[in-house]
Amino acid sequence: MHPDKNPDDPLAVQEFTKLTKAYKILTDETAYENFKKYGNPDGPGSYNVAIAMPRFLLQKENQVQVLVSAFFILLVLIPGFVYVNFSDTTKKDEGGVLLENKRLYGSKLNENLLPKNMPQIMAMAIEYQAMGAKNKQEMDALKKLKDNDEIKELLPKTVSRNTKNMNLKPLLLMLGHLHRDENVNLPIFRESLSMLLKTCIAQC
Repeated sequence: MHPDKNPDDPLAVQEFTKLTKAYKILTDETAYENFKKYGNPDGPGSYNVAIAMPRFLLQKENQVQVLVSAFFILLVLIPGFVYVNFSDTTKKDEGGVLLENKRLYGSKLNENLLPKNMPQIMAMAIEYQAMGAKNKQEMDALKKLKDNDEIKELLPKTVSRNTKNMNLKPLLLMLGHLHRDENVNLPIFRESLSMLLKTCIAQC
């Protein structure tokens, strides 16, 4: 296997080097210690990389707990953090407006839009449609808003695909606020009106 005796064998040098090192390990005590410690009879290499880890992570009796913890962090904790912090970016723009609302507004806002119709378009927002009357007292107060002549003039006159199932509560509250109708300031509307005013500013 000596390279000089096997000049045509390209692996002869490698095999001879391995045999030489093996012989050195078996016959030289220092080489043997280096091999046990570094895996190399010549001692540590010129470039070593090591990661310092707490001893308990490497202990055999803790392997199952360490493995379970690692899986929990990788498969539950990290994905959960990403979902909680970034899931809204697929539904809202950088200003916090629902992308579905932007598509809705985009189809309505054009050069022919009358300013008086703006509250009706704003009231079509997706999140406002779940804002229903909670009790009879609220229904009666909404009816009083609807009977206001100034407000009645701005309500949808015809039934269309967009207005057929439209929730009128947010529109009535917006118009009542704009026309300073005293009914809109009732305690039963405080929470809904506050939510409308805050989100309308963001969406405008």
